[in-house]
Amino acid sequence: MSNSKQHLKTAGSLLVAAMLMCSLFSCSSSRKAAHKSAAEAKQIEQIIENASSFKTLESKVTLSINGQSVAGQLRIAKDSCFWLSIQPFLGIEAFRVFVTPGRQLVVIDRLNKQYAVQDLNQTTLPEAASLLGILTHTLSNSVFLPESRLRSARDYQISASDDQRYRLSVPFHQNTLQYFFDRELNYVAADIYSQYTDAPVHVAYTGFQSTVAGPFPYHMQATATVGSRMFSLGCDFQRPVFDSALRFDTSLPSNYQIFDITTLLKALL
Repeated sequence: MSNSKQHLKTAGSLLVAAMLMCSLFSCSSSRKAAHKSAAEAKQIEQIIENASSFKTLESKVTLSINGQSVAGQLRIAKDSCFWLSIQPFLGIEAFRVFVTPGRQLVVIDRLNKQYAVQDLNQTTLPEAASLLGILTHTLSNSVFLPESRLRSARDYQISASDDQRYRLSVPFHQNTLQYFFDRELNYVAADIYSQYTDAPVHVAYTGFQSTVAGPFPYHMQATATVGSRMFSLGCDFQRPVFDSALRFDTSLPSNYQIFDITTLLKALL
């Protein structure tokens, strides 16, 4: 397979993996809070505080998608913007994927001089702000908490799991998001439910190191199964920078062809 075709397939798998991570069920939850001890409430409050320890993340990354690796540049503003440049040729951009604050999903394919735009506000998926929140928090090792509950521990349940970790259950739509923490309350794994997968999207974080924003993992691995196919996305972070002034170039090339997102996905995959 030629390098250009392989990079097309890599970009397509990346886009699918990103969409799976943020395509959640859409029904409302009616779970009730249960009594928790003071120690449990304190643990939950610490987790909530850790989730907001930084607002932006910028990092060089190495992406491993279904066994194929490619370099890139990642920029994230939690809940508001996601921007990824895929650079397989000595720092030369081949693809760009980003979601704007206006909830526009854009994929630019520079190899074939084409791009696609999808307005997330017009889709039948759940509320667009939640989609972007799930994606940006997952890629920055931050627990996504529904906005209405950011400042309260009363609707969350924490318990010890069988593998000596803590499990935090967060009601979200019809289901419950499951977040896992080690004994130091580092966020190490999650099960995220998607309407397109046969099982939860599983995310795991490893290689924690000290940073100015606290312990941060240098590797993330996400896996999901759709029918008979399994998608795997790995991300190695290289020298992450937190809370810097980010520049998000969201301009569209005027001389490229325009494709809808479905057509582009079929071409990439």
